[in-house]
Parts: sequence; structure tokens; C-alpha cells
Amino acid sequence: TMEDPVYVPSGDLKKLLGPLRRGMLFGVMAAMKKGKSSFMIEQAVQAVRQRRRVVFISLEMTTEQVALRLYQHIGSFGQMSEETEKVYEFPALDCKFNVDNSCKRSVRTCNVPQPEEPYKEGQEYKPCSACKRGRRSSFKPTLYYVTEKRPSLRHLLAKETIKEFQYQFGSTFLRIIGYPAYSANLKTISNDLDALETEGFIPDVIIIDYPDILAPEDHKKEAINQIDETWKTMKAMAQEKQVVVIAATQGSRGSLKKELMQAFDTPWDIRKLAHVDIMMCLNQTS
Repeated sequence: TMEDPVYVPSGDLKKLLGPLRRGMLFGVMAAMKKGKSSFMIEQAVQAVRQRRRVVFISLEMTTEQVALRLYQHIGSFGQMSEETEKVYEFPALDCKFNVDNSCKRSVRTCNVPQPEEPYKEGQEYKPCSACKRGRRSSFKPTLYYVTEKRPSLRHLLAKETIKEFQYQFGSTFLRIIGYPAYSANLKTISNDLDALETEGFIPDVIIIDYPDILAPEDHKKEAINQIDETWKTMKAMAQEKQVVVIAATQGSRGSLKKELMQAFDTPWDIRKLAHVDIMMCLNQTS
């Protein structure tokens, strides 16, 4: 039914968003190159793991590129390489009081200052974020990069991982559609979705990355009204097909300089916010 959840995001997102239900339009906003596509791919993987049928539509990447990114998420692989392992740097949340060793709180997970040569293997320093949910005066966020070895994405290893994933979750839960930017609009997408339904693939979740580079539904309208029409049509699609539609949008130019985005950072047309059930911002703080 419409009230039954389609899927439930994992971790803290579950607390923030709750279950996603049919007919919902879920917007994801982030500044340029801040992880929109990675977030969308992760939502696709989560939904498939809950045995929901997903159509992932990309206007930025080819189907092969999307598939490669999906394989990396599923298997926690690094970049394509012939090496069996590579060392990668990952950002970890830290506190400035921990960095300069001025923190005297008992919950601190480290008791030494950050070394002059950070990220060196075997050192005693550890990032600490124990106070992140406490008073703001007790926690000043910063990033510390930790190193970790991860298996590289080789064709054979990827094939084995995907085979295991398909065995556990089935091989009929995901379809990927790629269009060149500005070459398709929502009518094109709707026609392709209808074609999938005639093949017996009826989606529960439709992910669009990202609709602001779709062709307009009506070329006669001004650009700002074309964007508004696109988002209104996506909401209608979610309701008519009884699916969750997840759509990304890029923040305004001003959002590039911000640590925390706000509603007025919505690009092109703030009327997008009137059409979504949820608009979530992805932020990277330093």
C-alpha cells in the first residue's frame, strides 16, 4: 500500500529521515563535487539489499561508469588497478582541542598531540569526536586523514563480488539507464520506464542523477519555469507510479564557500522545495 515503507535508509539517516514511502520525492542537494552521485549510488545499493527494484538514471555517467561505481560501493574497492592492494587516505572527524592536545575531558580517545608529520603509520595519535553531540564549546570540528589498505578493483575480483551479491539479493533488482546531458526529459524517461514494465520490471525506487540537466518538458517556457516544471513532473511521477523518486540537485555558486548549506542555496528556482517531501543537504565541514 501507499503507507507501507519502500525502504529504510541505514544508520543516522534512518533517525533523520525515517522510512521512505511510495509517492515521495526525496531531493538531495550539494555543492559541486561534494558527493551527490556517491550518495545516490549508496541509496541504490541499500534499496537493492532490502530487495527493492531500483532504476538508476544518470545524465552524467555512462551505464558502464555507473556500474563500476556500484561495484566499488558493493565491494568497498578502490580504483581500477592491477595491484591487489593500494593505500588510501580517508577523512576522519576530529576536534581542534584534540589536535593541539588542550582537551582534558575523560571521554577523549587520544592523549597525545597531533604529530608534525601526520598520517605516519604506527603513530599513537588518533582522531577524537567523542564530544560531537555535546556542547558546541566542547567540540570544534576538523578533519584528520587516516590511511588504510583496501583491495583494488580488478575485473576478476569484481566479478566474484558481484556474483556473490547477486546470489544473496537476486540479479533482477537493478536497472541502469544512461543518457547524455540535456538529451532526455521526463517524458523520455517515462517511456523507458513503461518499456521496462512491459518486460516485467516494475520499480520501487527511481533515482535520477541529476534532473537539472534534463532537457525541458516545454521548450517554450523560460529556463527558470522549465526547472520548476521538471520538479513538479517528478513529484507527479512518484505518485502515479507509486514509487520513491530520489533526485539530486547542485547547490548555488555561493554554496561552494559554505560549510553548511541552507534553503536559500537552492539553485535556479526555490520552488523546488515546494515539490519535494524531503530536501536534504550534503555538507563537508572542515
